[in-house]
Amino acid sequence: MKYKVFFLLLFAFIPESFSQDEDCDFKCRYEKLAGKELDRSAEKKSYKPSPTQSSFAKKEPLIYKKEEVQRWLDEITTEKLYYDGEPLWEQEIRFKLGNVRGNVDSFAISDIKVSLDYDEIFSIDEISARDNDRQGRLNIRFDSLNDAIESIPGMLVDFKLNGGFKILGVRLAPDLYAELEEESIYDPIMNTVFKTGVLDSFSYSAEYTQGFKNITYEDIYSFNNKLKLQQEISLLSPPKELLETYGNAVTDVFENELFSNCETNFEQYKEDSDVGADFPYSVFISDYFACLFSSLLDEAIYDPEIINDIFYDVDLSTFDLYSEGSFAFNMAWSKEVWDAASLASGGTIDAGLFAAKTFLTNKMSKYELVALLDGVGIPYEYKGLFDELAYEYYSNFFDEVKTFVNYPRGLGFKVEVTDKIDPQVFMQVEDNPMLLFNILNKIEIDIYANPQIRNL
Repeated sequence: MKYKVFFLLLFAFIPESFSQDEDCDFKCRYEKLAGKELDRSAEKKSYKPSPTQSSFAKKEPLIYKKEEVQRWLDEITTEKLYYDGEPLWEQEIRFKLGNVRGNVDSFAISDIKVSLDYDEIFSIDEISARDNDRQGRLNIRFDSLNDAIESIPGMLVDFKLNGGFKILGVRLAPDLYAELEEESIYDPIMNTVFKTGVLDSFSYSAEYTQGFKNITYEDIYSFNNKLKLQQEISLLSPPKELLETYGNAVTDVFENELFSNCETNFEQYKEDSDVGADFPYSVFISDYFACLFSSLLDEAIYDPEIINDIFYDVDLSTFDLYSEGSFAFNMAWSKEVWDAASLASGGTIDAGLFAAKTFLTNKMSKYELVALLDGVGIPYEYKGLFDELAYEYYSNFFDEVKTFVNYPRGLGFKVEVTDKIDPQVFMQVEDNPMLLFNILNKIEIDIYANPQIRNL
């Protein structure tokens, strides 16, 4: 249930992206729906879209007025959303926004406070997103829900990924934090964790860039800048044909009989649900996404093959996606976090470091390493290749590992594909283990000590 609520809150910022009367312009339609006149004077006049923007640039931004976004959230949390006739949450959830700004290429919502049964539980400094290429598609309103669904294939094919998304400064309410910290005195490990400061705040950042040849993605999870996790992915830009295939498959998902109970017509929804004429459109949109997600989750649990059936036309083997790319994962932490981890391990970490320092005093020769690995049990026919590979990795990693054991403030690794790998090889490795060396010869693996990860 908690995952459903999370996604509903995420979709809460989407609802008024759609309108419902084709014979009336947007302002007219919304005034009919909400009974309120929109004030356009607050819209930023200085923003000018890129000349290269498509017809999407003529649309209005979705998120740009505090009063409007606040009203959507109030409507959704007041009406509540239902699944199988039951509300998805019983408590009184409320959002209070400090500031909202945006245009068709970006938005930012700041100073967000969330309360449960009228008691504040956490706050967020900022949620924001941006499109660096100013394509006029990131933050727009559609004429209807069906128009939004039908636009998916074109969006996937034409939209370039070059921008970012951030959630900064997620903090527990002071009273709640103090209560949990006080209770932690009865749990030595949790008490130590509180003292490190990692629970003081949380931030997340995602950056993505799409060049002519590659797509690069990076995200960072920061726990008060005391513990930071980072992953970086670089892949070949998928060909247009693949994006079109995926776009059509996604559209098929929305049109699949699996979601036949998820109504896309507002008037029909009001008639079927027996709600009044002034029922909020924001709740209708949010209810649609709740239905969509819940149905998908149920089928994924009880009949996972249905998702494969929907994407049956997507054959990745016909596209050259394995010729190059890389994946990196890094961790960095403060001295306080390392000391807390060492204490929580009951001395195991310290003992391991001591043994590693002894092992890394002098670099071994290939003969010494092979002798050390004799008891591993590698089959004779693979032993020669295994020994060569093991010493190569040992030589490459020796200096970085030695640096880490002497000053453990972080660790990272990177796997990079340097030559095309046939996808069929992965499926044949189990029957022919020798093919594993074919894969390893086409990738580079690096391990490095104490990576530098920027603060959030």
